[in-house]
Amino acid sequence: MTCEEYQFQISQYVDRELADREAGVLFAHLGECAACRSFLQSVLQLRSSIQDDILRESESWKYDPEGASAFTTTFTLPFVALLVVLFLFLSLSQAPSHRQDVSGGPPLEQVRAFGGPTGIVPQ
Repeated sequence: MTCEEYQFQISQYVDRELADREAGVLFAHLGECAACRSFLQSVLQLRSSIQDDILRESESWKYDPEGASAFTTTFTLPFVALLVVLFLFLSLSQAPSHRQDVSGGPPLEQVRAFGGPTGIVPQ
């Protein structure tokens, strides 16, 4: 096998995807090849660095009472205000109109015969 193939196996080993029999052959090669040992060390350092970054990032998401009030001020209050505005807009758009709809009303002759909209019958 070539060093490139062993380095692929090193990646599998670090990801816990390499079978035990293949791992034995890999470690035998690592005992003889300084380049592959160096590659293994680099991969392990990279993995450790990534895990440290993930740990630091997850710690920044922990609950902070002071940060929580900032979150409430910067997100919750504007969100609630938006909901109130939307509610008012929708309730006003659904309110009955004070204008009379004449499209479905009685014919104009009937309205005039009964005094029109004022209720006064013409003489």
